[in-house]
Amino acid sequence: MREPVRVLFHLNGYTKLVYERGGMLDNPTFDLPTRLIPCHVRAIGSRFLYEWKPPPRGLSLSADEVREHHARHTRSLELAASESGMES
Repeated sequence: MREPVRVLFHLNGYTKLVYERGGMLDNPTFDLPTRLIPCHVRAIGSRFLYEWKPPPRGLSLSADEVREHHARHTRSLELAASESGMES
C-alpha cells in the first residue's frame, strides 16, 4: 500500500505522521521510527509517500507491536511533483 503522509511531530525516537487522505480512517495518525524517514523530509509539515505492508487481518496487535510491524515493513519514498503540490 502507498499513501502520502505529513510529519506532525517527533518524540522519543518516533515521528507522528498523518495520512493526507485520512478522512475515512478511524485513526489517520500513526508512529514511525524517525530513523526510517529520510533526513530531508523529517521537518515538521514535510510530506512524503509512505509504502507499507499492513499487518494480517484479524491479528490483534499492541501499540508496540504495531510500531515494530511498521518498522519492519515500510519504505519512505519521494512524492512526485504532481503529488507534492509543487508542480507549476
